[in-house]
Amino acid sequence: MGTKLDLYDQWKRDGELERVLDFISVCARKLVTQREMCEAIGITESTFSKLKKKHPEIQKTIHDARL
Repeated sequence: MGTKLDLYDQWKRDGELERVLDFISVCARKLVTQREMCEAIGITESTFSKLKKKHPEIQKTIHDARL
């Protein structure tokens, strides 16, 4: 039995990661709240926070978009 994939890994496997990161970037540029962004993606803020900690690329996407 393999390791369970988190959402990031599922997005990557399904070819959706780039689209999700682009969406996160657009939201960050437009100063959309994390809550609103999570609702649009269909995940909880808790899950999003865990993903940001485990996958620094997500946090970097947000940071770069705000600059």
